[in-house]
Amino acid sequence: HVSVNADTGRLRILVATDLGLLDYAYAPAGNDPEGPWALRGQLYRWASVRGLRLQTDAKIDESTEVARSVWRLVAEEPKIELAAGSDQPEREVLAVLALARACLIGTE
Repeated sequence: HVSVNADTGRLRILVATDLGLLDYAYAPAGNDPEGPWALRGQLYRWASVRGLRLQTDAKIDESTEVARSVWRLVAEEPKIELAAGSDQPEREVLAVLALARACLIGTE
């Protein structure tokens, strides 16, 4: 799963593996956003992933009778807060759900 910060262009890359969760950041190597960028990462073994949960909220807009849902993948360690809703492209919701499934299987 790749998340892009729209303001800074920084990337966060999360990969669920058999060993654990790879958490990478692609960002400026120093303070200058125009300077060189670096890819830095860490492996969190599944035993050290804490507070992992998949949450969903859904509601119906009473005026339009349109249902809206939001899926969230949240973890305390490493800090993860991913969200995708029904007002976004379907691929974004599917990406969050696919990562959540892989992470939840990994922590079993």
